[in-house]
Amino acid sequence: MIALLLKRPLLILSCIALATIALGWAASRLQVDNTPEAWLPANLSKLDDYYQFKDRFGDDSLIVVFTDQALIEEEAWRANFEKFSEALLDLSGIASIEAPDFDPEIGQPSIRSPLAPYLFNKENNYAAIVLFPEDSLDVAQRSQLINELQDTLIPWEAQIGTLKIAGADVITHDLDLGSQQSLGGLSPLVFTLMCGILLVATRSWRAVIVGLLIVSVVSIMSLGIFALADRTLNLVVVTMPAILAVVTVAQFMHLFSRFQSIETNNSKTELDKSMRHGWWRQAIAATWKPCMLSAVTTAAGFAALGFSEIPPVYNLGTFTAIGVILSFLLTFSLGPILLSLSSKVCPRPQTQRWWTNTRVNSISTWLQQHATAILLVAIVGTIVCGLGLRKLTVESNILTFFPPDHRVPLNYHEFEDNLLGLSTFELILEGDRDQVFSEQTLTALELFLEQSIQEEPLLQQGLSPLLRPSPDDHGDLQLIMPATILAHSIPENPADLPEELNASLWVQDNQVVLRTTLAAQTDSSNACHDLAERLRERIATAFPAGISATLTGSATLLIEGQVLLLDTQIRSFGIAFLIVTLVIIAAFRSVRLVTISLLPNLLPVVMTLGLMGLLAIPLNTATVTVAGIALGLIVDDTIHFLHQYREGRKLGKSALLAIRQTLFHVGRPIIITSLAVAIGFGAFAFTPFRPTLYFGLLIAVTAITAVICDLIVLPALLLWRKEKNS
Repeated sequence: MIALLLKRPLLILSCIALATIALGWAASRLQVDNTPEAWLPANLSKLDDYYQFKDRFGDDSLIVVFTDQALIEEEAWRANFEKFSEALLDLSGIASIEAPDFDPEIGQPSIRSPLAPYLFNKENNYAAIVLFPEDSLDVAQRSQLINELQDTLIPWEAQIGTLKIAGADVITHDLDLGSQQSLGGLSPLVFTLMCGILLVATRSWRAVIVGLLIVSVVSIMSLGIFALADRTLNLVVVTMPAILAVVTVAQFMHLFSRFQSIETNNSKTELDKSMRHGWWRQAIAATWKPCMLSAVTTAAGFAALGFSEIPPVYNLGTFTAIGVILSFLLTFSLGPILLSLSSKVCPRPQTQRWWTNTRVNSISTWLQQHATAILLVAIVGTIVCGLGLRKLTVESNILTFFPPDHRVPLNYHEFEDNLLGLSTFELILEGDRDQVFSEQTLTALELFLEQSIQEEPLLQQGLSPLLRPSPDDHGDLQLIMPATILAHSIPENPADLPEELNASLWVQDNQVVLRTTLAAQTDSSNACHDLAERLRERIATAFPAGISATLTGSATLLIEGQVLLLDTQIRSFGIAFLIVTLVIIAAFRSVRLVTISLLPNLLPVVMTLGLMGLLAIPLNTATVTVAGIALGLIVDDTIHFLHQYREGRKLGKSALLAIRQTLFHVGRPIIITSLAVAIGFGAFAFTPFRPTLYFGLLIAVTAITAVICDLIVLPALLLWRKEKNS
C-alpha cells in the first residue's frame, strides 16, 4: 500500500484536487445562522406549543430603536419623531411598527397596543419604537434589514438624538457578523501560527508549505461536507477549521519528525529518488499505527459531542470528527507524495539538535529516582483540582457572549433599565369565548400579572391588549373595558380582527386564544429558568377550570436547552472516555497499560474543569465541549508514548532503557505538537466571543498540563517500583 502510494502520485494528487475543488464550491455557499431556532434541540419538550404559538401569532422577536435624548415636551421634536417612525415603516422587511403614544390619557375605553405605554419613560428623556419584521424573512434578509436600519438611523440623529438598537434580531446579526469575522480572522491566524511552529520544528520551508497545503485541503473538504449536509455555520462551528489546523499539524509533525530522525550518513543519496521513497516508507511504517490510533481517539472525543441534543454542539462534534479522519488520510498521502518530490528534503541526525541522547538519559534517570514523589504530587494535584469541580456551574447569558463594551450588552442594559424588558415569556390562555372573556378569567389574569411583577424582580411588565398600566404605577394594571363588552366586541372571523389585535388574539368560531407577554430583564439562564418554573407553578392554579394556560416563547425554550448543557458535558466525556479506553485496549491488549494511562489522561481534564470551577468560568454552549474534546486530544501523545515504549519492551529492553528510547524518539514531537495545540487554541483569545475565548484557553491549558503528564507522570508510572533496575 505504501509503495503504491508513492508510485502513483499523479493519480492520487488528481483525485485529491478534484475532491477539493468540488467540496470547495459547496463550502463557498455556506451561510451563517445564529437565530434562536438554530440552537433549539429538535426533541425539546414543549416545542410543539411554541410552533403552534408561531403559527397563530407569528414570530415573537422584535427590534427596538430608542434614544436617551428625547424632548417629548417640544412639539417640533415630536413631529420629527413621527416622521422618523414613518421612515422606519417604509423599510423593506418591516411588517409593522409600534410608536409611543405621548398622550397617555384616553377618552372612551378602547383596546390599545399593550406596548404603547412602555415606549417612553416618566422623565420623558427616553423614547422608543418597536419594529416587527415580516415572518417570511430568512436569516440573510434579517441581517440585511439590520444593515439597512443602521444606515437609516444616521441622518435622523441630528433631529432625534443619538439612536440605538436592540432586540433578538440585533443579537443574531452581531453573532453572525462575529462568526464571519472569526472564520475569516481566527482561522488564518491559527494557520499562520502553525506555519511558524512547523518552520521552527522542521527548519524546512518545503515542509511548511506542504503542511499548510494539507491544513487548507482538510479545512476545505470538511466545510464542503458540512455544506453538503445542509448545515449552517454559527459561533461554535466556525472554530472547526482552526481546530483541524492544530490537529493536522500535530499529525504531520509526528510523521515528519520520524522521517528526520532516520539515520543516514550518505549525503549523495539525497538525490536518489528510490532512496527518498525508502525513507518515507520507513517513516510511514513507523508512525501510521500510533497516528491512526490518535486520529481515532481524537475523532472519538469530537464524535461524542454528536450525542448532544444541541444542534451547534452536535454539528461541531460530528463534522470535526470527520475532518480529523480526513486529516490523518491526507497527512499520510499528500504529505509524503509532495515532499518525496524534492531532493532537498532528507533526514537530519537528531543528535545535532537540542533533544539529544545525553539530555534524554539525564531526564529518564531523574524520573527513575523520583517516581514515587512524582506520583504523590500528581495524586495530590488531582484531589485539589477535584475540589474545584464542586464549584463548576452551568450558566449561559447571551449578553456575556460579547465584550462588555459591545453595543449588544450596553444597549440591552440601558433599554431594560429605562423602558421595557426584552426577554419575553408568552402566556397563552385558550378556551371558549365566554370563558376567556369572563369576569373571573380576566380578574385572574389581572391578579396573576400584578402579583408576578411585584414578586419577581426580573419580571418588569405584563403586556396584554385587555389591560393597561396605571398612570401612577406600572406595576398596577387596569381592565380596559368590562368583560361583558369584551366578549361581544371581538369578531368571530379572524379576518375581521382589528389590526392592533392580530398579534394578541386568535379566534376561530367560538374558540379564543389570548396572548399575554411577560417582559423580563435579560439575565442568566439559571435565573430565567427559575423564573419560568415559578411562573408555571403560579399559572397552574391561577385560572378557572375550562381555561388552558400555557407558558411558551423562544426564551423559555432556549432556557430549557441550556439545562441540557450539563448532560452534554457528562455524556460526551463519558462516551469519549469509553471509546478511548476501548481503543487503547484493542491497540495494546494490556490491562496494565490501560490502567497506567488513566492518570496522565484524566489529570489534565480534572485540572481544567477544576480550574473552571475555581475561576467561576461556567459551562455554556462552547465550554461544555472542553472535557470530551480535551480527552480526545491529549490521549494522542499518550498513545505515541505507549506504542514506542511497548516496541522497546518487545525487544527485551528494561523499563528504563525502553523509556530512554521512547523519550528520544517521541519526546520531541510530543513537545512540539503539544505546543502547537496550546498556541493554536491559545489564539482563540483573539476572538470577540467570550465562550469561544474560554474554550480555546482551557484547551491550551489542558495541552500544557497533558505534555507534563505524558513526559513526567506517565514515565514515572512505568518506572514505579523499578528504582533499583538500571
